[in-house]
Amino acid sequence: MSRDDHSPITLEEDDPNDFHLYMHWLYTTTLPTKTEPKAARAELGRLIRAYIFGDKLLDNSYKNGVIVAAIETMHECSPNADHVPLVYKATAPDAPL
Repeated sequence: MSRDDHSPITLEEDDPNDFHLYMHWLYTTTLPTKTEPKAARAELGRLIRAYIFGDKLLDNSYKNGVIVAAIETMHECSPNADHVPLVYKATAPDAPL
C-alpha cells in the first residue's frame, strides 16, 4: 500500500510515545517490550497503539514486528475490554491485528 500524494502526514493527534517507539524501531528494528505478568496488559495496549500508528504510516514491516511482539506479550495476558474497541475503531475490517 502506498500513498499517491506526497503531502505531509500530521501527527498532531498521535501520542509522542507511539512516535518514540516507532523511531526506536526505525534505528534498531527491535521493539523493547515488557513481558513480565504485571506489565503485560499495559504493554499489550502500547503495542496495539503502535500497530495503529504503523498503519497510519503505511509501514507494513513495522506492523509485522508489532504483531510478533504482541503475540509474545499475549503469552502473559490476553486483550481486555479496553483493547478490543480500540482495535475495531482504528483498524480496517481485514487488519490482521
